[in-house]
Amino acid sequence: MKASAQRAARFWKELLEEVVRPSVIVGFEDYYRRLSSWVIGHTQDFGAELLEESGLAVLARLDPSRYLSKSPEIRLDLELARLSSVAPKSMESVAMALSETLLDMVTVWSARDCPNCGGPMRIMVALSDDARRLFLRCRDCSHEEWEDFSRVETRVRRVLPATRGDVTGLHRAHAASEDRMAMEARVRGEAISDSFWDIIRRAEMRSDRLKRILWEMPEDEVARFHEEFVRASSVLRGSPFDAILDEAVSEDTLMDIAYWVVAQGREFYEGVLEHPNRIPRHVKGGDPAVMHHVAVEVFDERFGKELDFF
Repeated sequence: MKASAQRAARFWKELLEEVVRPSVIVGFEDYYRRLSSWVIGHTQDFGAELLEESGLAVLARLDPSRYLSKSPEIRLDLELARLSSVAPKSMESVAMALSETLLDMVTVWSARDCPNCGGPMRIMVALSDDARRLFLRCRDCSHEEWEDFSRVETRVRRVLPATRGDVTGLHRAHAASEDRMAMEARVRGEAISDSFWDIIRRAEMRSDRLKRILWEMPEDEVARFHEEFVRASSVLRGSPFDAILDEAVSEDTLMDIAYWVVAQGREFYEGVLEHPNRIPRHVKGGDPAVMHHVAVEVFDERFGKELDFF
């Protein structure tokens, strides 16, 4: 164990002295080529298996003139300090640190946040014998999903960073898909009456205030309000919102999120319909804005009747 750590420390020191010195770096493409050449020059030290597992086998042989990001998320003037703070304990740690550095320079980030942890998503290409398919991989939790937002069931092994050309195609496909689904949701949402939204506005996101308002209304109007509340929230539990929230959100949580969004009022609700990715990923338990139950209570306590919940 000690020998492994000493070997890793020696390699890391060599890397810093030979490659990362600010005086020898003249730009991101030059830095990428220097790191890649250093990795290739130490192929035997890393071993083929480690290079493959860490992704260096692919990353070190990419052409940076084709793959380099327009705005890599590292600063060359701080790179020596950043990597000097790293203290790898094994060759595996060295390989992973280099892999992350190279990957950060060629990553194009998706505008979509990870539905699992909220982290940034890299746009990647899955390779098979006869096809290339785009997918997203979270930097923080490694959650993966295909370009249509469906979850990747088996972790993708053979991958490349996406090129700018790949990303242009993905963004167009996402925009067309999201526009279509958002339009369908807006059409369903527009069927909600002005009077419903006026009651929501007056309630000011408080279930107790909503109850007082409904208590003064006739039976048929309370029933109509309840029906519209359920209909408005059901729009947020269908496509595209169910795909955006994915399996990380339970059915009960998805319902609470939908109820909460409706309670925020018309402007917020229609903003979510227009831009589905704005839908919140969670709401606090006991939030007074989760007030779907109020009409049911009023119907029972004032009219002595049951009101179907859904």
